[in-house]
Amino acid sequence: MGARVFVAMLLNGGVMGAANVAQNLFLLAALRTIPGSLVFPIQSSVSVLLMNAAGYALWHERHGREALVGVVLACTGLVLVNV
Repeated sequence: MGARVFVAMLLNGGVMGAANVAQNLFLLAALRTIPGSLVFPIQSSVSVLLMNAAGYALWHERHGREALVGVVLACTGLVLVNV
């Protein structure tokens, strides 16, 4: 049982690491063509939106009106902080 858990942890870590590498490559590619003053606010907001979309798609999370307003406010705040 311990070996299975270890392999599952390695697989999860590998997937997360690959996603982080891909995110960094896309960020660098965007910074080559788009100014950082646009890239960073968009990147921070999109990451919040993608995490909420993943929760909806993978774990069938349902958000009420207050939660959706909170996500919109969080994204707005991230854009304003990063500008």
